[in-house]
Amino acid sequence: MRIKDLHGIAGFIWPPEWGTILEGSNEEWILSEVKLHKDQDPPYIYIEAVCDNDAQGGVIHLEPHEHLEILYQVLNKNIGKSLREIGDLKITF
Repeated sequence: MRIKDLHGIAGFIWPPEWGTILEGSNEEWILSEVKLHKDQDPPYIYIEAVCDNDAQGGVIHLEPHEHLEILYQVLNKNIGKSLREIGDLKITF
C-alpha cells in the first residue's frame, strides 16, 4: 500500500494535517524533520516540510497505533525527498 493511501483516525493522513494551509503543491515541499511522539494520547508523528525558505509542521495520527513506529522509520529514511515522492512510497505493516 502507498503511504498516500493509508487512512488515519480522522481520514486520510497524507499529506498530514498541517498547522496552516501549504502554499504551493505537495510536489514542491521537502520533508525536513520527523519526530515520533508515542507517549502522547493518541500517539502521533510530527513532520516538518520546507519550501522556498518556509517551514510548515503537521501531524499524522494512525490506527492501529503500533503502525506509527513503522511509518516513522520509513519517513525518517526519506528526509530530503518531496512529499509527492514520499506519498508514492509503498509500506507494509
